[in-house]
Amino acid sequence: MPEKPRSRAELNSLEAPTPAPKWVRYLAYTVVALFGTTCLTCGYLLYLAKPTVSNDPAYAQFTAENIVTFTPAQGYLPKGAIEWPLLSLLKMRAAYFEKPEVDGMLVLIEVGSDALQGNERVERYLESMLREKNGISDALQVQPLVKKELVKVQGRERQFDLSEALDPVTNVRYRLIEGTVQSILGRPVFIGLRYKLDAESDMTGRLPDDIRKMLESIN
Repeated sequence: MPEKPRSRAELNSLEAPTPAPKWVRYLAYTVVALFGTTCLTCGYLLYLAKPTVSNDPAYAQFTAENIVTFTPAQGYLPKGAIEWPLLSLLKMRAAYFEKPEVDGMLVLIEVGSDALQGNERVERYLESMLREKNGISDALQVQPLVKKELVKVQGRERQFDLSEALDPVTNVRYRLIEGTVQSILGRPVFIGLRYKLDAESDMTGRLPDDIRKMLESIN
């Protein structure tokens, strides 16, 4: 039998780009809201700060390469990027990578604004992104124990926090890794990683060799 002609709605759905994960838009707009709380008279600047979210892997790779030079751990592929216009006072950009087989995610956030450098709320947003699952914010429950590990990055020892999180629905454990390095332009870059732990892996609670080598490759 000949194939039934597709409706206009079906054709449009096929052509439509895959929507960005919920956490991406959460980051994009909550950071704008964060900046807005520090400025009561800059509504126009907030309009200029409207973020651009891209789901183009090539553009994600381009953005990441302009933040830091590094070799991603095997299996982590570029997925998307967020940029805030240079006319705004935010001067931030981010790129993220994913590794589907371990529900893995790597996030790079470059902070170029003096108003946000060292801001703990930006770090909390990064943690919220790593805890998001299936469109549900804070779906992963982070365990209270946090281990700290030093890695030689960019010629100096830098501290990375290792924590464990649990998905209460599936009872699957995750490793969360967070730290800060410098961008090519000398700006702070928040780095976050998340990946699924199996029953036997990562029993030592230390950085896996592939993740350590990736961090050491940052330049």
